[in-house]
Amino acid sequence: MFYHPAPHRLTLLCLAFCWAIAMPFSLAQADPPHPIHVSLCEVQYNAQTRKLEISLRVFTDDLELALEKSYGATQLHIGAPTEKTEAVKQVAQYVLQHLKLAPGSAAPLKLTYLGKEQEGLATWVYLESEPTGPFTTLQVTNAILHALYDDQQNLVNVKVGGTQRSCRLGKDADSEKLEW
Repeated sequence: MFYHPAPHRLTLLCLAFCWAIAMPFSLAQADPPHPIHVSLCEVQYNAQTRKLEISLRVFTDDLELALEKSYGATQLHIGAPTEKTEAVKQVAQYVLQHLKLAPGSAAPLKLTYLGKEQEGLATWVYLESEPTGPFTTLQVTNAILHALYDDQQNLVNVKVGGTQRSCRLGKDADSEKLEW
């Protein structure tokens, strides 16, 4: 006698097969967009080196969109094993164009890109400034992702000695003077 599985069992087998085939493709899809558009910039003055040490945290998908809009870069896969070689150069170029720090009434400091690393859905970008003397004011300009989102907020914390000053910069006001 010929064995024929019950119709519901055959349906389950078909669903399992389809799931096994489709699963790798669904995992390859980008993460769903997030509703919050915020970056965090931590700046610390190192009195020994006389440099500002900067850590910038930004959502990776937003950073990739900004690079696509600014430079036409597509599918950079920042932080993934398949990251394109030009990703590092473009991340550095973008951040250096959109983040400025000027002590006192001086011109903005020259910033140097040190590297980046992934943390979940975010990319940390590391920079340092050229040496600068002690200062009592710092003009902070952070226009990261402002061309992408009207609601983009860039939080900036600057620590000099034991005192921290903070600001929130948006598209309408992307610069603020902090005083110590």
